[in-house]
Amino acid sequence: MIHYCVELGYTSNPKKLMPKKEKGPSIDSCIVAFCLHATGVSRLFNKDSVQEFLYRVAIILRKYDVVGAFFKDDTIFSFTDGNVDYTINLNDVIDHLGIEVSNNPDEYMPREKWVTCMEKLWTNSCTISALCGMPIPDKLPDGLNSYVIGSNRPVPADDEYKKAIEIFVSSIMKSIGEEEFIKLEKRTKERRIYLEDFKRRLAIKPAYQFDWNAISFKLKMKIYDIIFGYGAVNRDWKGFQEEMNEEESTFRALVYLAWIWAHGYINTYQVQQGIRVGWMAEVDDRLDFDYSKYDGLSGLGIGVNLYSTYYEFHLDKVSPLLRVKK
Repeated sequence: MIHYCVELGYTSNPKKLMPKKEKGPSIDSCIVAFCLHATGVSRLFNKDSVQEFLYRVAIILRKYDVVGAFFKDDTIFSFTDGNVDYTINLNDVIDHLGIEVSNNPDEYMPREKWVTCMEKLWTNSCTISALCGMPIPDKLPDGLNSYVIGSNRPVPADDEYKKAIEIFVSSIMKSIGEEEFIKLEKRTKERRIYLEDFKRRLAIKPAYQFDWNAISFKLKMKIYDIIFGYGAVNRDWKGFQEEMNEEESTFRALVYLAWIWAHGYINTYQVQQGIRVGWMAEVDDRLDFDYSKYDGLSGLGIGVNLYSTYYEFHLDKVSPLLRVKK
């Protein structure tokens, strides 16, 4: 599963960027994270990813005079949200070398692909920032206490502006200096090894493929009774038929989860909050799996907890019935 977060542990001074640990990252870090999401960059772990990030920042924030501002006073970009001014400068970028916002093993989305979905990423980033109460570059007043988010969408750079961007990026990279990147490589070495291994694992196709049609009708009836209670098929034959034939049905989703568990494509782990301990589960990243289908199917009735769902619907009794015999 691809996670999105703001990980500052690989920066040179995480405590500086998280002055109040219980409140999370600083405003500056959230703004940098916003830009990473909008540019399709997962992390700033090496020269290549930093250069690509800066190139894309110059495009998405062109309307904020990114290139011109830098050559005036080392400002990468600045904007106003409400009556508050926010500025990210060269030192802020250096402080954030090592930031990571996704466990996607790819450093960044290919530029050609990013250009085609630039507007969508911008809008999504603005929306996420708004929901999290973070400053937003693109927020226009629309009446009393009302705003339009993400309307000032970026557009691809023309040839003339691309030349200016190249100078902009080159100047920043020279200002950062070689020593910072040497230290960055050392800080992120273990994480990069893990990501490379993760990428290799993703490339290996699973040994088994789920096939709904390969499950016999008789077994589906048995499984339905296990999940929804003995006699469920007879009590609601029509409902059973609908659940059987509807691709997006809860029944099919639960059978798929039981099949995944049966073949070991699941990772369970313990989580602790205070003195309370619970269990969670994640599906093998190589599988096509939509977590949203399991929202509300837990003991609490809200959110997604596959571990809870597995036992709540007696899938531990279903899994052995679905295991492919070697």
